[in-house]
Amino acid sequence: MDGQLLGRRVHDGATPHGDLVGSEVPVKRREMGKSACPIDRSLSEVGDAWTLQILRDALQGITRFTDFNEQIGAASNILSARLQKLVAVGIFKIHESTLGNSREYVLTEKGRDFHTALSALRQ
Repeated sequence: MDGQLLGRRVHDGATPHGDLVGSEVPVKRREMGKSACPIDRSLSEVGDAWTLQILRDALQGITRFTDFNEQIGAASNILSARLQKLVAVGIFKIHESTLGNSREYVLTEKGRDFHTALSALRQ
C-alpha cells in the first residue's frame, strides 16, 4: 500500500490469522489527494498533524511564523513544512511583512472557508 506512515496500531492479543501478540505494526494512509471524494481531497490538504491548529490560529488573526510557533509549539521544521504545504494548496498566500524581513501567512478565500468546519468541530 502506498502512503505515508500514519501511526502505529498495537495488537493486544493473538488472532486466528497469526498476528503477533503485543507487537506494533505501522499503519499507512493511502494517497487521498487524487480521490473523487471531496472529503478525501480535503484531508490530503489539512489532515496532517498540526494543520488544524495552524488554521485555527490563522482564523484568529495570527500570520507570522514566530507567532504560530509560540501558539502551537510544533518543531520549527514541522511548522515550516505545514505552512509551505498550505501555501502550495492555496490555503495561504505569503505577504512580505511590514515588520522587517519576515513573511506573513495570509489566508486566502479557500483558507477562510475552513471557518465553518472548524466552528463545527469546536461544538
